[in-house]
Amino acid sequence: MIRHIPNKYSLATLQEEIDKNFKNKYDILYLPLDKSNNCNLGFAFINFTDSLHIIHFFDEFRGKRWQKFNSDKVGLCLC
Repeated sequence: MIRHIPNKYSLATLQEEIDKNFKNKYDILYLPLDKSNNCNLGFAFINFTDSLHIIHFFDEFRGKRWQKFNSDKVGLCLC
């Protein structure tokens, strides 16, 4: 689970940022949306194909500021 995702991120935007270093290392990425305002809910689920990728993902995204939309939110990964 990934938390503190800026609400303006779409699934494509999130996937683009994750794929920079983790392309083809996961098989499911789910970003729930609030249909009333068409924004995400601030969290996502990701399923890695190998448990070793979780450690690298955690190290990269924990405490990191999101690159798009000038958000003050800091990524938090709960694996």
